Amino acid sequence: MNILYRYCDYLSTYSITTQKTYYECVKLYLEYLNEIYGSVNWLVICNVTKSDIYNYIAYMDKLQKNSKKIRLYAIKNFYKYLKIDYLFDDIKLYGSSKKVPRILSLSQCRLLLDYYKDKRNKLIIYLFLTTGIRLSELANIRVEDIENNKIKIRCKGGVERYVTITNKCISMIDSYKTSGKLFDVGKEDIRYIVKKAMRDLGINGSVHTLRHTFATIMYQETHDIRLVQELLGHKSIVSTQIYTHVSNNTVRHAVDNNPLANYGGKYES
Repeated sequence: MNILYRYCDYLSTYSITTQKTYYECVKLYLEYLNEIYGSVNWLVICNVTKSDIYNYIAYMDKLQKNSKKIRLYAIKNFYKYLKIDYLFDDIKLYGSSKKVPRILSLSQCRLLLDYYKDKRNKLIIYLFLTTGIRLSELANIRVEDIENNKIKIRCKGGVERYVTITNKCISMIDSYKTSGKLFDVGKEDIRYIVKKAMRDLGINGSVHTLRHTFATIMYQETHDIRLVQELLGHKSIVSTQIYTHVSNNTVRHAVDNNPLANYGGKYES
């Protein structure tokens, strides 16, 4: 591509090693854009979003950390050449202090889902693992918030969002719910319910571990960071990014294909 050759001219003041490395990194990045968009031209290159960059980061998941950093620095330099390097203003280039969240294996998730005979406690764990909602969100669910396979979630600052749930979840709720709040226990009680099951099963984690686990499962199933962003209720991948909407059909498909969605275990209706 002409743009790549022009970029090579821009790199002429760099060391030969850096020139070769950055050229190869940007070439691979442009091939990625071509795979995603079907073509690569000035319009595509100059109109990528931070979501696109984060999707590319995820696309490189199998690489060593140092290889990722080199590729990202090369792409950042490329956009600096294009004079739109502000795209990287708050994108972290794999700092060494980043903590990897703890997640559970599918076998550990199944053990948790099988742990309680009690319908309420089983439903609590099921909701955490198949929706990824926060502790405070789950504790505040009211029966009237549940309609058409969705739960209205009340977030911080009075913001509301809707979480898609499975048909199995609806069945579990129908066999349990009464009126008013869905659960007759508060946040600390719910935390204890989860922690007790984990402790007795020898699982190291917390309520938030279930949210991390849900997010990881959904990403592994979809390879779509923007979809996971929507499912978790994050307004942005980074603080200044515009909220990216995902179609209801896509959300429905992803939730139904969660490998834990139809795992009933020992639950009795």
